[in-house]
Amino acid sequence: MSSSFLIAVQQRSQHLTIKSDECSSRGSAAPDLPIELQHRILDLALGSVVRTLCHTLCGLHDALVENLTFSIASKAAFLDPVSIPLKKGLLNPVEAFRSRISRCPSLTCVSLTGCDRVDDNLIEWMITERVHLRRIDLSFCPALTTQTLRLLEAKSASSALWWRVEGCVFEPSPALSAEQVLRNQLYALRMNNDAGLAKCFCFASPSNKQVTGPLPRFSRMIREGYSVMLRWREAYIAEHPIMNMPGWNSGHAIYLVTLLEDSSTDVRAECTSAAAFNWCLEVQGAECGFEGCWMTSSVGSAQLRQVQEPDGTLRGRRVEQPPWGEPVWRAHAVDCRPWDRRG
Repeated sequence: MSSSFLIAVQQRSQHLTIKSDECSSRGSAAPDLPIELQHRILDLALGSVVRTLCHTLCGLHDALVENLTFSIASKAAFLDPVSIPLKKGLLNPVEAFRSRISRCPSLTCVSLTGCDRVDDNLIEWMITERVHLRRIDLSFCPALTTQTLRLLEAKSASSALWWRVEGCVFEPSPALSAEQVLRNQLYALRMNNDAGLAKCFCFASPSNKQVTGPLPRFSRMIREGYSVMLRWREAYIAEHPIMNMPGWNSGHAIYLVTLLEDSSTDVRAECTSAAAFNWCLEVQGAECGFEGCWMTSSVGSAQLRQVQEPDGTLRGRRVEQPPWGEPVWRAHAVDCRPWDRRG
């Protein structure tokens, strides 16, 4: 089923004027009325009908909605929320979210990308409230923890639930792959604040923390010696060729990471400030308290020629730019067709 409704109610004063000559032509000699009184009469006569019609059509639309996307207001500093006083009668973001979800009984697909007020309790409520969910995107929701990961894994094991958590869960977890840990560290560094540096540091292995820690020392080292990690605009990740050698230990991973401070992917361009790194990760054992978790053991500089193609472009997969910011908690671009489940 595919349908959409666009309800627009506009009052244009120039089209609501009552002309005295029309009244006279019918034999009534009604005098001209003030424009404010004319509007008030029309509002009393038609307002309730229009409001009832709009409410009915909106309810019908909500009953058919299957796809729902929430958007963010701006790319403000990550985890640096701005306190915005709510106007009288308006719902707070969490209440507005619950209200919107509750009005859509046919909902199967939800995208909450970048909504930083989404937490574990909210996701648990949504999955319980909407048992027919088939697709959910929680990417860049920084308040989520491993509790949500466990919930999603349990739900997908018992139903056909597709989920995505890119840039979420900023704490060690066996559910995160080596590349996901690396990406999360890049996203955390991109926050360019104390909270982001702390989240990046939590993925450092115990042996790494002994060398680079404690956290204040680590933060000072990044700010003074590796500022490109805080300001990157483009990032690329590629497996180091050594990982393809026979007998390579599967509990170790080395990635070539390239960071650029502008949008150019040609490192030969004079306007581009680029840096390359060897990013080494290891699976931790039970003795350190992080059994089965990928954590970063070391990061070292690499030569740019290692990450360049012959034509000067960069090797590897491009890292998605995080959309950090405050959520609007407003649904938009809604239709009634499920997402392509092949994706």
